[in-house]
Formats: sequence, structure tokens, C-alpha cells
Amino acid sequence: MAFQSIPLGLYPPGRNFDQQEQKPPINNNQNVPVPPPQPPPPPINGEKSAINTLICDQCGKTFADKNSFHQHAQFHSKPFACKVCKKTFNSQGTLTQHMRIHTGERPYICQHCDKKFNQAANLQQHLRIHTGEKPFVCEHCNKCFNQKAILQQHIRIHTGEKPYTCMYCGKKFSQLTILQQHIRIHTGEKPYGCEECGKRFNQKTILDQHIRLHTGEKPFTCPYCGKKFTQMAILHQHVRIHTGEKPYGCERCGEKFSQKAILVQHIRVHTGEKPFPCMYCDKKFSQKAILLQHIRVHTGEKPYGCEHCGKRFRQKTILQQHIRIHTGEKPFVCELCDEKFSQKGNLQKHLRSHSGEKPFVCDHCGLKFTRKVMLDLHIRMSMKGPHTSTDIGKPVSCHFGLSTDNKQLSKPYIFNAPPSDKPIAKPCHFNLATEKQAAHASLAACVSSAIAQNEWAFPQ
Repeated sequence: MAFQSIPLGLYPPGRNFDQQEQKPPINNNQNVPVPPPQPPPPPINGEKSAINTLICDQCGKTFADKNSFHQHAQFHSKPFACKVCKKTFNSQGTLTQHMRIHTGERPYICQHCDKKFNQAANLQQHLRIHTGEKPFVCEHCNKCFNQKAILQQHIRIHTGEKPYTCMYCGKKFSQLTILQQHIRIHTGEKPYGCEECGKRFNQKTILDQHIRLHTGEKPFTCPYCGKKFTQMAILHQHVRIHTGEKPYGCERCGEKFSQKAILVQHIRVHTGEKPFPCMYCDKKFSQKAILLQHIRVHTGEKPYGCEHCGKRFRQKTILQQHIRIHTGEKPFVCELCDEKFSQKGNLQKHLRSHSGEKPFVCDHCGLKFTRKVMLDLHIRMSMKGPHTSTDIGKPVSCHFGLSTDNKQLSKPYIFNAPPSDKPIAKPCHFNLATEKQAAHASLAACVSSAIAQNEWAFPQ
């Protein structure tokens, strides 16, 4: 690298050396640093000479003194090379910091927690965690941050800037680290491995969460009930149980939810989307958890066992209901009569006896029932009567002999022998006067047995 010594006042008119075109440094041997440019020789015999200006022949920048010129020249030449990886730097201090990556040296220690760092700047950032200092303020929303880099990332939320683009799918991101995590979806790279079980992950945070499964550590505590969690995100979801917050709303019906995942599942009720198909029967489901439960019907897997009697179940919720048989626990209480139940479904059925609600309606005769099992029984018995293809779409009379006006019994049930050698089903002779009496257990058992054995017939 060379320089020129030009007396001040002798520049050609209109020439601006600060705007000269930059040229890359020429270095044919990458392992040999380019020597810095040499200043002009001092005046001979102490003669006074005109003030000289030093010009960088790489970028055209001018300097009035030698020290500034030498410092600038190092930005082009990077004369300080790492002996381990051959990377070059423009100052000895930067090279010293870099060498600590190879040596593992961390000379800067936090006086609060003894954490060590390889750079003084990193220690200063860390100290703000203890002091609470947040000197970097967002001019859009006045939110404060303890690092300038985090502030710059935050500002992109306001500006919408996403400068980092995925080379595989073109998706854009506001942070380089998020892009790097995303790229691993395409490459399949999982650089973070669990030492306990060997399972690998594409993000360090996910590995940290996984390790807590082995250690049992639950560092996040609920301020309301003291319950502990392995992940901060799960704690946030739990806290909404106490606060009643439901920040996720359905745009179609307005229903709100405490978790985004539950909202996504709910939206499929409107769209009819069922993205999870069964590999055995091609049946589709709107939730992955329901698919996994369904698959156990095919595989016969029953992973949940009762510790009292050894009986096994396909679903954890059914096991929990079963355990209450042993413990006698009845956690569901009727607010109207204080009657207790072991299952929530039984409580809901019971509440209809107070409200008179009959949500299950026969499409053929209009008869209403408080329980779906009685509606199903009603339909199965009714459909045993004589119908042809010409009856499709037409009103169908109920073969129970029930008046659709007053829902009262107009004639008794008749148990006739079918045209076969099978024995006649015996009725229980219970007098059906109201729909409430239709829930008579012995009648239900009698009718169910008759239907199962194909021994139920209706008058022709």
C-alpha cells in the first residue's frame, strides 16, 4: 500500500479525495497480512516544509497526521491473524478477544452471581439484569430494554421490517436467530442433544425444557396457588385460570379462549377441517389427541392402569373416573339439591331434572328426552317398524303408540313374536304414563335385550 504526499493548496480544482472510489485490498497470500502504508520521510536537515496530507490509496480518505493514518490503514489490511483459525483482525485488542473463543478464557466475572464472560461489554450487559437498568428506550411505545440489539429487534415490531429471508421458502423474519432456527426445519439439523436419552432438538430452548423432564425441575411458580411448571409458557396459560383472561377470540361466533391452541381446534368446528387421518381406517379427526385415542381402538393399547384393581384403560380421563369408584370421591355437586356425582356428565344429566330441559328430540314424532340414551332407544324401537324406500322424506308415525300432541301413552307397548322360532321377549309390564317413566331401568333393560336378540316386533 502506498501513499501520496501533497502540499495543502495544490489539489486540482473540484477534486474531493473523500469521495474517491474504494478499491479492495490486493492480497494474493491470505495467510500473510498486508503491511500498512508508509508515511513520507521527515524533512531533511530540519528544513521547514509545507504541511503534508496523507492519502489512503484504497479508499481515498485523507489524514493530517501519521497516527490517524496508521490506524485507518489497519482497517484495510487486518494485519493481526489468529494462529488457530487464520481469521484476521484490524486490531490487537479484537484478536485478543477472539482468542478467548479458542482458549475458553473468561476473565470478566460478575460480582453478583460469579458468572464469567470473555468480553467486558458482555459483562456490562449482564450486570443490567441485576441492577434492572434499561437504558435503551423505544421511541414508539416507550418500552425499555437493557441491550441495544434487543431494542433494534423490538423496533421491527412497529416498522414491520423483516430483513432476514429464508433461502428455501422465501419466508421473512425480523431476527437472524429466528431465521437460523427456521432453516433447520428444511435441513433437518438438530444440533442440540440430550445427554440422558439421546433425543435431539433443533433449538436449545426446547432442549432445556426437555431436560427438565429428566431432572424434575419446575422453576416457574404460580403466584396464585403455588403450583410449579417446567415452562414459562405453560405457567402463563395456567395463570389465566385464576384471572379468567381469554385473549383469543373466534371471529365467527365470538367465543373466547385462554389458549391459542384451543382456539385453533375450535375454528375447525366451523370449517369442518379434520387434518388428522387414521392410518388404519382413514377416519379423520379435528384434534391430534383424539386421533391418538382412536388409534388405541385398533392397536388395543391401554396405557393407563388402575393401581387399585389393575384394570386398564385407553384414556386417562376414563381412568380418573374409574378411580372414583374405589375412592368414593364425588367432586361434582348439584347447586340446587347438594347431590354429588363422580362424573361431570352425570351431574349435567341430573340438572335437567331441575330445569326440565329435554335437549334430545325425535326427528320423526317430536318427542323430547332428557337423556340421549333414551332417545337412541326410542329411535331404535321405532325404526323396527315397517318402512319402505317410498317413505324417505315423509313424516313417520311413532310405533310406540305415543300421541305427538300431548306426548302421553295412547296404547300399551306390545311384545309380539317375530316370524321365527326364537322365544318371545317378555315385557316388564311397567305402565308407561309419562315420558319420565320411560326412563324406567327395567324397561330399558328389557327392550335393549329384545332388540339385541332381534326379538322385538311391532303390530302390523
